[in-house]
Amino acid sequence: MARLLANIPLLKNGFLPIVVNNKNREDYLQALSKYDLSAPILNQKTTELVIENSAFESLKNFFEQQYVNTKKLLEEII
Repeated sequence: MARLLANIPLLKNGFLPIVVNNKNREDYLQALSKYDLSAPILNQKTTELVIENSAFESLKNFFEQQYVNTKKLLEEII
């Protein structure tokens, strides 16, 4: 459900959803967990929702690769 919700901004802006292949699921969970652990807890004083650190870069790179894979998957279907 979380990945579906995370794809809504992509879909609303004309992009494809990011499809995480089952074989990459463990890498996805690890990258997400590392970022989650590196980001501060949100509270009323939070001014930035996204902290761009090395864990963020790893997660971003993972999503970029998955997006490329999603486009390839679409090309195979069409």
